[in-house]
Amino acid sequence: MADRLTKQELERNELAEVVSQSIEFAEKHARQLIWGGAALLVGGLLVAGGWLWNRSREHQASDELTRAMRVYGAEIVTSGAQPDDAERPTFPSEAARQARAKELFTRLADRTFAPAAADIAHLYLGEIAMAEGDAAAARRHWERFVEEEGGTAAGMVAQLNLINLDRAEGKGEQLVTRLEALLERPEGRQLPEDTLLFQLGVTQQALGRTEQAAATFRRLVEEFPRSPLQAEARRLAGGPGVI
Repeated sequence: MADRLTKQELERNELAEVVSQSIEFAEKHARQLIWGGAALLVGGLLVAGGWLWNRSREHQASDELTRAMRVYGAEIVTSGAQPDDAERPTFPSEAARQARAKELFTRLADRTFAPAAADIAHLYLGEIAMAEGDAAAARRHWERFVEEEGGTAAGMVAQLNLINLDRAEGKGEQLVTRLEALLERPEGRQLPEDTLLFQLGVTQQALGRTEQAAATFRRLVEEFPRSPLQAEARRLAGGPGVI
């Protein structure tokens, strides 16, 4: 097949896409996640008499997260950089921007009074670690996020990060075993079945098991006609006539 992706291209494209989804989700939902988590604590805080103080600290963490995200996405300029601008920071180089973002997110990750903000910081720190070539650190950050937020939408994206990382690190055989087990035993799994099938097919394909991969993609097409992965699964399974 002329349009077949190589193993390396598949891993690189999937990892870049899923990291991008992680960051996009965090940017859109950071404040809601923080205040949603705070709402669960309101009763206990009122009883303890510290509600106003804790709310102030939550707001501080929210502002810190906004600032860190602005730094992370800041523009690189050739002259007149303003890294300390609170609204529109700019940096002279990508290295300077990344170093500052890492500093801010690392500080935020230690904010025990604002766990949701700290969790989101770990998403970013995982991406920064990958950019630095430190896959082990990226894994630690993403595993921490999944442990705390595994059932959320962002937590699911973090799980996909880890799946892609396993595949990129040559752990395809173990990954196939784990994905097949999750498909057989739905209790406690956090990723949708169509997503697990797609990841299984991609992993089988990366291992060179083209027939098994095609069968997995056909299963997804047949069993989940409304899946957002339908079109790509159909293409990978062999085209419009797969059913």
